[in-house]
Amino acid sequence: MKVPVDRIHLDALKEYGRQIEERRHSSRWSYLDIAQKMSVSVTAVGQIERGEPGPSPTDLERVGEFLGFPIDTFDKILRRLRIQDAGARGGNVVELSQHRK
Repeated sequence: MKVPVDRIHLDALKEYGRQIEERRHSSRWSYLDIAQKMSVSVTAVGQIERGEPGPSPTDLERVGEFLGFPIDTFDKILRRLRIQDAGARGGNVVELSQHRK
């Protein structure tokens, strides 16, 4: 499934990729180790670390979760960057989850 990608989405992919890379290095896992354990391609692991839009959202979550990140880490990064962007442009952002019962 293709996910629409805009500037903020690309920024979120890059930030998430940096976090994945740092965690992979500190855990001493190789691209190949992760790819084999998670049944994703070595190319996908590299794309995730470089913040490229190629891997599926499922691959992002699976690799992150394997390295110990909560499953919604990428979504939280994206949400934070969208809120920051809206604030910088003077827009109003309402977090709807706070208003649901």
